[in-house]
Amino acid sequence: MEKKSDHFDLQEAKRIAQSPAGQKLLELLRNADPQTLNKASSQAGSGDLTGAMASLSALLSSDKAKELLDQLGR
Repeated sequence: MEKKSDHFDLQEAKRIAQSPAGQKLLELLRNADPQTLNKASSQAGSGDLTGAMASLSALLSSDKAKELLDQLGR
């Protein structure tokens, strides 16, 4: 059952990343601080989602990032 949950999370992440708002958010993060984005990506890839979110927290606190996150949440 755990595998199915992981698969769903991966599919959801892909859907979000491929959406227009997801693409804009990735671009915003790349332009703001590519090193932090790379660090967070590595952390997430190794299973450290808490660390990845901590790394991105400052970048995701901008008004534009919050707007895009709001769009992704709909």
